[in-house]
Amino acid sequence: MISNLHIEFSRPWFLLLLIPALFVTLFPYFRLSKKFRRNRNRVISTVTHAVAMTLCITLIAGITFSYDVPNRENELIVLVDLSDSAKEKEDDKNDFLQSVVNACDRNTKIGIVSFGTDTVYGAPLSYDARETYRQYLAAERPDTSATDIAAAINFAAAQFENPKSAKILLLSDGIETDGTALSAVKLAAAKGIKVDVAGFSDDEHREMQIIGVKMPEDKIIVGQEVKITLTVETNLEEETEVQITVKDKGYASGSTRVKLKGGVESFEVSHTFQAAGLHDMLFSLDPIGDVDTVAENNIYYSYFSIPVFDNVLILENVPGEADTIADLLGEDRENVTVVNIHSESDLVPKTARELAAYEEVVLVNMSNADLTGIDMPENFVESLYDYVYHLGGGLFTVGGKNDLGPDGLTPVPHAYNRADMAD
Repeated sequence: MISNLHIEFSRPWFLLLLIPALFVTLFPYFRLSKKFRRNRNRVISTVTHAVAMTLCITLIAGITFSYDVPNRENELIVLVDLSDSAKEKEDDKNDFLQSVVNACDRNTKIGIVSFGTDTVYGAPLSYDARETYRQYLAAERPDTSATDIAAAINFAAAQFENPKSAKILLLSDGIETDGTALSAVKLAAAKGIKVDVAGFSDDEHREMQIIGVKMPEDKIIVGQEVKITLTVETNLEEETEVQITVKDKGYASGSTRVKLKGGVESFEVSHTFQAAGLHDMLFSLDPIGDVDTVAENNIYYSYFSIPVFDNVLILENVPGEADTIADLLGEDRENVTVVNIHSESDLVPKTARELAAYEEVVLVNMSNADLTGIDMPENFVESLYDYVYHLGGGLFTVGGKNDLGPDGLTPVPHAYNRADMAD
């Protein structure tokens, strides 16, 4: 249904031409006697000429028609940040939200989502904006201990029926503790969804939080001190001293004092892992003095696993080639089994189930021809595949001594020979 029809002219002064145009059209007509003036052909000719002149002049004047066609596919979801860092501005957000609801007409579907750590779909998409707002006020509140803007945007984007005409409106202070909001916005934009933000930051809100933890890239040895890198973000304008505390499985392992200068900074803290296996790490920021508005987001959890290989099988092609790697895995070799595929072929596991007795299988300088040779169990390659892909076993391959080429002089790789692997 068309509404709000308007007629506009870009050059309205040309409409003055209607006066002489109508005069030129009607003057000859009225000069005729009434006897000839009442002729049907004469009347039709005069009216047609007048209409044509009027249409030509309106086109010259730049006539345009504008009207509204209601789009019942418009969809809007408002994301309301209820996390602890934004609680000071909650009343302002509610006032803004109510103004948005009042501005929605009956042709727009509106929904409201509140979020913190998790997401609550308090008011599903509906054409009844006032009822949507009432549902939001009566809905449960999310966990407010953290802020995951990215998860809220992804959740809202999945609720739309018509993404091309959908919009997400985010009401937040912009402080996020989980996820990456920018990535979620890019993903929503790729679907055609527009994302707008209404900021509700507190200028006096002093905030600090750990936004990332990076473990050492080198091998971690139990009982040896390592450096862990922490990334901290603050909006402080003055240099502030804080204490970073590290806990491993609930036990404090030490603390480090650093000075925050503002923005995003990285610091190293020392830690010693006392055992292998899974470690639940807790990192906390403790400011010296009252300089942090919200303390709930000063804790960061990270989980790290130091692999434990209690039972490793090493298969070697040439006797003694596996000695070096066996010594690296354990000085006493209690958890390492070394088998030569030629002299000890009867000890090579024959099925995936037998291989599953080991947590890791290491192939030392083993070519494809060795794995399918006469000394190996039948279908050993298939059993090894099942062990890795179906039973979750570990597989590690290393090279070794080279072979000599056909000329007896040129060295040719044994384990990683392209011709051998092509076979």
